[in-house]
Amino acid sequence: MQAISFSNTYQSVYSASNQTYSLNTNVALFRNKIINSDCTIDQRNAGNKIIISADGAYYGPDRFFTNIGTGVTPYYTIQQNKISDISLPNIPNSCLLTVNSNISFSDNAKEVSLRYSVEGIYMADCKWGAVGAKTLSFTMWVKSNITGTHSIAFQNANATMSYVTTFTLNSAHTWTKITKTISGPTSGTWFTNSGTGLLIIIDSTCENQKTATLNSWQSANYTCASTYPTTLWKTAKNYLEITGLTLEIGTNPSSREYRPFPMELSLCQRYYETSFPINIAPSNNTTYIAPGSSMFLQGQYGTGFIYFKTTKRSNPKLTFYNPWNSNGNVYNYEKNYSSSNISAQNSNINGFSITSTDTSLQNSNAIFNWTASSEIIEKLLAPTGTVNGWIEEVGGGGVQATVNYFYIYLGNFAAIQSYCIVGRDFYVSSPTSTGITTITSVSNPRPGNSQQAQVNFSPAINLKPYINTTFVFI
Repeated sequence: MQAISFSNTYQSVYSASNQTYSLNTNVALFRNKIINSDCTIDQRNAGNKIIISADGAYYGPDRFFTNIGTGVTPYYTIQQNKISDISLPNIPNSCLLTVNSNISFSDNAKEVSLRYSVEGIYMADCKWGAVGAKTLSFTMWVKSNITGTHSIAFQNANATMSYVTTFTLNSAHTWTKITKTISGPTSGTWFTNSGTGLLIIIDSTCENQKTATLNSWQSANYTCASTYPTTLWKTAKNYLEITGLTLEIGTNPSSREYRPFPMELSLCQRYYETSFPINIAPSNNTTYIAPGSSMFLQGQYGTGFIYFKTTKRSNPKLTFYNPWNSNGNVYNYEKNYSSSNISAQNSNINGFSITSTDTSLQNSNAIFNWTASSEIIEKLLAPTGTVNGWIEEVGGGGVQATVNYFYIYLGNFAAIQSYCIVGRDFYVSSPTSTGITTITSVSNPRPGNSQQAQVNFSPAINLKPYINTTFVFI
């Protein structure tokens, strides 16, 4: 006989064989808006180091990512790290970034930072952007070999509102608890949907985004304080390690909230899910086949549907892996045949089927592993700003209408790749203004035209084809 009960405090009781175990921290359940705050879940990497060697966004432990701008010559790593320090006995893991060789910057606009994006639905109860906006408390544990002043910035999705503050590390290689109180902004645009509700930026290097005005909201894009020690990211063997992040409503931060591992994993899987076990990083040739990770192809179409364990934030990006070979992304056991010709079919926030035009796979069982990503930020969202382009066609109808995709031309295909990124928000400012929408997928290039791309987005907006258009990417 098992009994579990919950009250208005974080309290649970489990009884079995006349033994009782309880947790009661006397605080509200789910008060912490940070998921995977102690970095215990690392579905992508299984604790392995990820080498940062090109511009983009790289995820370490789930929900934590480092971004690096074009023009930076990087060589550093991000990884989940096991904490053995007895000064943090109740926190098992951290997010560790280590500089392996000196990092150079082509100009002052380039940036390296550690980031966390809070989804808008978690910020809805804060009422930011209006009178009565609520104050938040932010807490984290930090360790570094660089003492002195470090920076934290809080921003809205389009970086038009920024709050920069600092913290001081007095001792190198020593865990330090940092606590900050962030007043609720009464102005600005703050998303409360599935987009970025709040972006947390830790130790940014961007020289062009420094500010001397601290601990107050500013209507500009600032990511760090002018007193920031720029040597942290630029010098080999430096490191930054964080864990135990808490973001909650109120001015008095409470003790750290503990959530059961299966619950925390499910929260992470809203943004990223894999068919692999938690201790195996997704890759080819693992010899592991997840239960249900096979499907019969009747002709070129799969005859089944694989359901995700958790409903996704948005229609995810699916990647497939060959379990028995280092080549391709799918395997046929009967024919001992590997292929790269498999893709998602009828995918949505709940699951997917598959399709293949490889006749050697058709009318047989396809075996594969997979990952599904609907992260708020898939790639570095830069450059931002206003771009003039041409909408070749919208929604397939050729007339002005409320649509959820268009064919776009921005002068060259490289420009399309730079601006049209999954997870990015944009709106059209002319010839008529539209509401903000989010890019959900991009077909690069458009079939039959290497200079165009089909851009899908949600929610739908009203557009007119065959006309010069001004896009604002945020």
